Amino acid sequence: MPLEGESIAQALEQYMLRSEQLPTRLWLAADEQQTAGLLLQRLPGDGGAGGNDADADTWPRVQQLADTLQPAEMLASDADTMIRRLFWQEAVSATETRPLQFACSCSRDRVARMLQSLGADEVNDILEERGEIIVHCDYCNERYDFDAVDSLALFRTDLAPGSDTPQ
Repeated sequence: MPLEGESIAQALEQYMLRSEQLPTRLWLAADEQQTAGLLLQRLPGDGGAGGNDADADTWPRVQQLADTLQPAEMLASDADTMIRRLFWQEAVSATETRPLQFACSCSRDRVARMLQSLGADEVNDILEERGEIIVHCDYCNERYDFDAVDSLALFRTDLAPGSDTPQ
């Protein structure tokens, strides 16, 4: 899915609209030391998409309130202060905060299982054409190399799971 928009925030808003089918707005700010952001998402009910809209004006109103937020204010304020300042008259709930952590689920073992699912013939064709198999994770930038010996071991039935020595 191509990224569309004039900013990272707009590209993410478009992505969320197409993938989650939920209207989403995102405000971002950064300096040399930190980043901050506010994400609003229109959920079903109470002014959200579908359901009983108790207040059909809610979505446009909260966007307009958030549009008053300045980047410097985002960087200087904690989340609770920003929410109270922007939405003091609204019924608002914030999700639990948690530390930002990068985690990718790829591993050499998962890549090996993916290659096994292709089958020995397909893996051998790739080896004949390229001499090795290189799988690159676009998410974490990890690279997994499988040469002919590694690839042969994927299809050995006399090996213990997770081992490269016969049972």
